[in-house]
Amino acid sequence: MKLASKAPFLAAASLVLVSCGQYSKGYNGPPTYYEIEDNDDAWNANFIEYADASTHVEIRGHVQAFGFDRFDGFAFVTSEPMTVHFELRADDAFTDLDLCVYDPGVDDFVDCFDSAWSPEDGSFAVLAAGQEFHLVVESYAFDSDYTLEVWGEPIFLQQAAPESGTYAASEASPFVSENVLSDKEPEMIERRESYKRSAQVVVEPAPERVVRRGQVYVKGPNGELEATPFAVTSRGKVLIDGR
Repeated sequence: MKLASKAPFLAAASLVLVSCGQYSKGYNGPPTYYEIEDNDDAWNANFIEYADASTHVEIRGHVQAFGFDRFDGFAFVTSEPMTVHFELRADDAFTDLDLCVYDPGVDDFVDCFDSAWSPEDGSFAVLAAGQEFHLVVESYAFDSDYTLEVWGEPIFLQQAAPESGTYAASEASPFVSENVLSDKEPEMIERRESYKRSAQVVVEPAPERVVRRGQVYVKGPNGELEATPFAVTSRGKVLIDGR
């Protein structure tokens, strides 16, 4: 069993409770929630529910490999220590969807399940009640609708050999997983930075443009007035005779 994150546990930040709003419940299955955009970063993740060992929900959404909808974030808060299981099924048979677990307390991803197979499935343990976590859906290849099924189970941690990364209380990480990151992980790290709450938004400066034109009169060598054109740009630059 490996430790998903060795960062010190921080109390979960105030929740951004953006409700998924609409959900349906059939007679033969769990409640189904439908994503509401914009849920592409940690500030706007759709809040699903307070989770425990009896939790069982399905989430329907759409994600893009490129474009403006590269992440779908779904927030949960644990009511008790628990094991979380999931299965992520793409509607498009050629799409490779992945799922990451984001911890707002440390503003980082503590696990990513990014195999080359579909469906993507896995599990992890959350060792604390009151712990917020986000399940973040992304596509490695091609756009697709998808179903994310999530269910809980009482927590069970199998004893592992010390060299395999056994969880230790002194390390105080609330997340434990046996998942092994795939070779795709290095390629996605930079892209995933944009989901985090600390992500810097780069604002491109507006193009410089002329906002005023006129003429300035200067005395020539013989005392006569000479008209020289000038212009003022949107950045406050004064151009005399086009320079």
